[in-house]
Amino acid sequence: LLAWSENSYNSGNQFVAIERMKEALSIIHESLDDFDVEQVAMFHRRVGQMLLDIGERDTALKEMEVSVQLLQDRSGADLMVSKLHDTIAKILQGMGRHADSLSHYHRALAGLVKQVGSEHAFVGMLKNEIGQLKLLTADYEGAVADFSCALEIAERENGPHDARVATLHHSRGHAYYKAGNRLAAMDDYTKAVAIQPQEEEFGASFVTVLRELSIEKEKQKDFAAALAYLEECIKSVETINNNSDHHAFFFVLVDLLFTLGDLHKKSNNYEAATKEYMNILSRDDFKSCWEEFGLEEENRQMQRVVAERLRSVGDLYLTLRQDYE
Repeated sequence: LLAWSENSYNSGNQFVAIERMKEALSIIHESLDDFDVEQVAMFHRRVGQMLLDIGERDTALKEMEVSVQLLQDRSGADLMVSKLHDTIAKILQGMGRHADSLSHYHRALAGLVKQVGSEHAFVGMLKNEIGQLKLLTADYEGAVADFSCALEIAERENGPHDARVATLHHSRGHAYYKAGNRLAAMDDYTKAVAIQPQEEEFGASFVTVLRELSIEKEKQKDFAAALAYLEECIKSVETINNNSDHHAFFFVLVDLLFTLGDLHKKSNNYEAATKEYMNILSRDDFKSCWEEFGLEEENRQMQRVVAERLRSVGDLYLTLRQDYE
């Protein structure tokens, strides 16, 4: 029956495979003394995996829990039980049962640490998963702590320039950002972008926090600091826009460049303001991107905004009595 089940599964007939596996397990449980308990537990786990493949999460969860019960407190089974708790945690997370999921993640972590120690790469991977769940449940401080542990292990295992290290910097930066610590978030986003400058998501996060810091400084009338943050923000958007085949950030860039001119204007530096405005119009990509993106519905509103800003440039020149310009 077990062989029939596996053959059916491998040929794509999951429903037959599951039925044959359940028949086999029924026979096994009638004469448990003839079978190794760990082997029986693995049969239940296999049924659970098959059920997951066809989207039957509730019944898959029951099979995984039976497997855990069979292995609980058995000598030498800690690693196997840890893997089962990890699988159960993922199933529960997918079902929206976050508190139960976190409990199983912690059990998985305890069993793993007992077997391989607290510095192992697998521990770092599990800490990352726990951090992601805490991020989802708004436990931002807890997420920062878990990402920090995962980051330390990843840097030691893979070096400071690995793509996984960049992802962890971005995840921790996001936790800091959600917790309201923009400066710490910016530090992590900076490191993520430095490792993987081609990753648009990292760049977008970096740009968001820089823009917010600039706005905060502007409200405080600290125009020098606001300008510094904004110029760094523009530099990052330029990089993203140049690395992107579709120039998705073009209108964002134009809006930021206008904002830079506005900041100069607010600090009464009209000459610098007009220079920034004219630099926008003289960009090689301005006309081509304007015409290309203006045809796309989602960009038309931004195009109208930019058009209004252009008119305000004309108003500024009139204010400065440069009627010809």
